[in-house]
Amino acid sequence: RTPLHVMARFHGYSEKALRALAWQRRDSVTDRTRDGWLPLHYVARYHGGCTGSLSFLLSMAPGTHSAVTGAGWAAAHHMCRYGTTPEALATILTPQAAMQPTPSGYLPLHLVCRYRGGDVALLTRTLEANPMAAGEGTQEGALPLHLLCKQFPASSAGIRALLSLHPSGAVALDKLGLIPLQHVGVGQMEWGTKVLLEGVWHGRLDMRCIVHNTQHTTQNAQYTTHNV
Repeated sequence: RTPLHVMARFHGYSEKALRALAWQRRDSVTDRTRDGWLPLHYVARYHGGCTGSLSFLLSMAPGTHSAVTGAGWAAAHHMCRYGTTPEALATILTPQAAMQPTPSGYLPLHLVCRYRGGDVALLTRTLEANPMAAGEGTQEGALPLHLLCKQFPASSAGIRALLSLHPSGAVALDKLGLIPLQHVGVGQMEWGTKVLLEGVWHGRLDMRCIVHNTQHTTQNAQYTTHNV
């Protein structure tokens, strides 16, 4: 690690400190650690909401927004996994970066839905960067909608936003053979049904989702009865 890496890791929230150190040797912003981390990755991972620091590092090395660590994660992946703000994410999430997968096939939107699904503003900003991401699956075949439905509680506003862009996702199967609704906790089943029904009423969803939901609800009821 260079001094700039250390500064970015522990004091990346201070744009002033980063500027002072980076200007001593401009090439330091593109130096990598043995694990392939740039100073930008450290700020994204540990200070993901610091718009000023992110903007400064990107201004010094514009192409690094898509650079990945040795583990295959770009700055946007770290921010969407560990926390950021819509404003900070906007500095780094280009349409191309929004479609950049991790080795497991996770786009930034997948990470937001899995770990930050309750932050509707962040989810919306990620969708705006590239709406096509709503229809992309991970290596496990999970759409963003599958991952969001696992949240407790899942965000009804987020689910509606995803359905408005990719309505067929309501009946998409992951590699476990499950539609998104089947990932909603049993205690949330009535709520999940309501959200998907609203989509049907507005003509956005295929009626097959109701068949899937009815079958799953019946299976849950049988399981509960047998295990009381």
